[in-house]
Amino acid sequence: MPDILKLSDASSLAFHAMALLARYPETRFSTTKMAELFDASEHTLAKAMHSLVRAGFVDAVRGAGGGFSLTKSPHDITLLDIYQAVDGTLEEQRCLLGKPACNGEKCVMQGLMGKLYKELHGYFSRMRLDALARNVAIGDVEIGKGLPEKEA
Repeated sequence: MPDILKLSDASSLAFHAMALLARYPETRFSTTKMAELFDASEHTLAKAMHSLVRAGFVDAVRGAGGGFSLTKSPHDITLLDIYQAVDGTLEEQRCLLGKPACNGEKCVMQGLMGKLYKELHGYFSRMRLDALARNVAIGDVEIGKGLPEKEA
C-alpha cells in the first residue's frame, strides 16, 4: 500500500534547514551544525542541501565562516518549491493498492485520496518560507543552543 503522504527524510530536513536559514538570514550554517540542531543524519542533510543548491535556493561557502545561506527571498519560496527540489514532483496517489483497481470514480475511499492530494498540494503551494520561519521554533531553545537571539 503506498504512502498517502510521501515525505522523505531529506525533504523533511530540507524544510527544517530552509526555515532555519530564513529565520537567521545573517548567519551561515554548516551541515554539521544543522544536523546537530536537528539531531539528524549529516549525510541525509548534505544530500538535501546539495539539491537545494542545485535548485538555486541556497548557496554554499566552504571553509571557516562558511556554510549555507538563502539566495532568494523567503517570500518567493514555497514549501512545494522545496519539496520538488528534493523529492521531485508531488504526485497524486489515487489508489491505496498502489495500482489503479478502478478509475477513481467508484473508489472504496470515495474520493478521499484526491481530496487529500488537493489539500496537501494547495497547502504546499500557498505556504511560503517566510511564514513558515516566523511560525515555528526552528533554532530556538526547543531545538538548538547557541544561536543568535531572534525577535518574534
